[in-house]
Amino acid sequence: MSRGYPVLTLRASALIALLATVAAILILLAVAKQRLDLPQITAFSLLSLALGYATFSVLSRPHFSALLRLANTLRNIEQANGVPPSVDVPKGELKELGEGLSAMLTAMASREAKFVASQRELELKVSEVAVSNAELAATLRRLKAAQEHLVTTEKMASLGGLVAGVAHEINTPVGVGVTAVSSMSSRIIDVRRKYQAGELGHRELNDFLDNTQQHCELLLSNLSRAAELVSSFKQVAVDQSADDLREFDLGVYLSEVWRSLSPQLKGTSLRYDMTVNDDIRVFNYPGALSQVLTNLVMNSITHGYERGEEGRLQLDVRQDGGEVELVYRDDGRGIAPEHLGQVFEPFFTTRRGRGGSGLGMHIVYNLVTGQLLGSIELHSEPGCGVEVRIRFPANIYPGAQIKNG
Repeated sequence: MSRGYPVLTLRASALIALLATVAAILILLAVAKQRLDLPQITAFSLLSLALGYATFSVLSRPHFSALLRLANTLRNIEQANGVPPSVDVPKGELKELGEGLSAMLTAMASREAKFVASQRELELKVSEVAVSNAELAATLRRLKAAQEHLVTTEKMASLGGLVAGVAHEINTPVGVGVTAVSSMSSRIIDVRRKYQAGELGHRELNDFLDNTQQHCELLLSNLSRAAELVSSFKQVAVDQSADDLREFDLGVYLSEVWRSLSPQLKGTSLRYDMTVNDDIRVFNYPGALSQVLTNLVMNSITHGYERGEEGRLQLDVRQDGGEVELVYRDDGRGIAPEHLGQVFEPFFTTRRGRGGSGLGMHIVYNLVTGQLLGSIELHSEPGCGVEVRIRFPANIYPGAQIKNG
């Protein structure tokens, strides 16, 4: 760019060039009066055009040089893809264009720097989030494993309590039977000794026979009672420890479960009864039903009543189309309204440190909704007991045929 003389504007350069061309044409017309021939007129025309072009080129060169430098600057920025260099702002009417370009490039550089900084910060945060997610995933896996272990432990504890109760209940008839057999054995030895010595009279023989019959009846009734308990507990225990899917009579099976729970209720003042409408055969998981009923009863005993308080537990069973409905009720103290929404949450209990693990109702919810493919609703008011309404399909697999009767 020339620095020795003032730079004319692009409009002024074009105007001067135009005036030079017009002047050349006027000279040509004046000369034409000399009656020049065609080659001379053509030469004068070309000379005037060349003069105008040369004048415009000389005067506009600084402007085109400035535009070329701006274009080179943009090309260099595009190739470098980095912070733009400073722009040589031209003078004249292109000054505003140069200043605008310079401001634009400066703003671009600032935004680029901010973008790079933001990108680096984002990458750092993403890496931190990835590490946190990995740690959370590992913690979640550990918590899930711990929860599954606790749920399994709670199930086994429930089964263990059932075993202890049934074992205690069986001890009574077995103990009576042992006493009866021991008494009969002593009586037989005494009668045999008198018989061998010829001292056994008719009256003593009749007494022995009557006494033996009484002992046999007592022994038979108590052994039958123990056999019933063992039979009920055997099926219930097998079902609770396995996840077998089978067809069974719902009323008969739930009666066995009730019978196996009788030792748990024996030390209380609670009464219980069950109503089953018609003959209901289902194709589902009996072990899940056993665990559900066991946990409901144990929850009532633990949370619904004070020690020695009288009460009533009730189970109503009916079939509604392809679904079975179980309605369990107790008339205990009920549940506070602020706790109703937390009953099925794991580890929630109002008796922490007093025998409550907070997993019983959580297990009930998971068994009903997960294994039985059913639904469960709980209704309660303080002082009015609890009602648990459970619905599940009678045939968990529609393709399987259920025998009626």
